[in-house]
Amino acid sequence: MKILALDTSGRACSAAVAEDETLLCEVYIDRGLTHSVTLLPAVEDCLLRAGIAMGEMDAFAAAVGPGSFTGLRIGVNTVKAMAQAQGKPVLAVSTMDALAANAAGTAGLVCPILDARNRQVYTALYRDGRKILADCALPIGELLEKIGGADALFLGDGVPVFREEIRAALPGARFAPGNLLLQRAGGVCREAFAAWQRGEAMDAYSIKPNYLRESQAERMKKARQ
Repeated sequence: MKILALDTSGRACSAAVAEDETLLCEVYIDRGLTHSVTLLPAVEDCLLRAGIAMGEMDAFAAAVGPGSFTGLRIGVNTVKAMAQAQGKPVLAVSTMDALAANAAGTAGLVCPILDARNRQVYTALYRDGRKILADCALPIGELLEKIGGADALFLGDGVPVFREEIRAALPGARFAPGNLLLQRAGGVCREAFAAWQRGEAMDAYSIKPNYLRESQAERMKKARQ
């Protein structure tokens, strides 16, 4: 089972190829360029390094959100186009699930957080590998109250933003090392294979971004009405 996966939910973009649970290659680009510039070269480089042609893929996967609205659209539309061209199914993966996969095997509470601006985070909670809080957008203070006194491992681009606040509220908090801190396509591959085994593959027309909330422009428009 060969899967090509993309993650464009944050500042960096990445592409990965896996066969079943084995990651064959991952390309990660964080050069301050837009995903529309870096994504296709990342895909081409990843396939070349893995020694696998696009036509050999059994399925394509994307992190569908939450995350950057523009980034998610680019990633989902790219996966949709590749799957349509090859006549293959797609797999939609939660950005939170893919990020939590960086901490696979970690005992206790795992808390991915992405900075959603205005002191909010996109988040979910996992205990011993089981999801106990669905993907949501919360004020950071409300999230810390939900965690209470439990020790937790935090990861995601919200960590640099809220690290000190988390430490003050949760003295036992831990933080993922730099190589595991941010979302990567390798995690999308891992979760996509699990989704495939659960029978969650879909046709290319069905995959959609999961923004979780309206964009700032949409919220401002409603406020003026």
